Amino acid sequence: MIVNRTELADILGVSLSTIDARIKKGFPFESKGREGRSYEFDTAKVINWTIEQIKEQHSNKVPLSDSFSEAKRRKLNAEAKKAEIELAKELGLVVMLDDVLPSFNEALMSLRTQLLNLPRRLTPLLLGETDEDVAKDVIEKEIDLILTEAQERIQVGLEDEENETNK
Repeated sequence: MIVNRTELADILGVSLSTIDARIKKGFPFESKGREGRSYEFDTAKVINWTIEQIKEQHSNKVPLSDSFSEAKRRKLNAEAKKAEIELAKELGLVVMLDDVLPSFNEALMSLRTQLLNLPRRLTPLLLGETDEDVAKDVIEKEIDLILTEAQERIQVGLEDEENETNK
């Protein structure tokens, strides 16, 4: 999804100055803001870039100056974390991003399509309606229906992924 700088800041829950700082660090953008136009960002590319930055920050690079005992402690700590992650997977407390991303993307695209079709669906229902409360109720019901369907689609996708994982 293509968004501007302000929308991206809202999506990520950060300030505009944080977005500017990340641009300087290599934040991917589709078009550069200039001459009164705002930057444009592809949210998928931004998310992938952010994930890569986090991976780099948390990579297990052992400095050459580490002593043997420090390296041993770090190895034990890594093994313990790995065991905790495996246990959490077995208990169904975590899922792999690669397992749920296809279902989530499918649900998101369906939600986008339904929201874009909303004006066409609402026009015949609201044509000639003069009561503001009735119009609001119709709009709220349609939006609630779309969001409920999206939630159910995500839930079914997660359950399908869980069933495939347990096979």
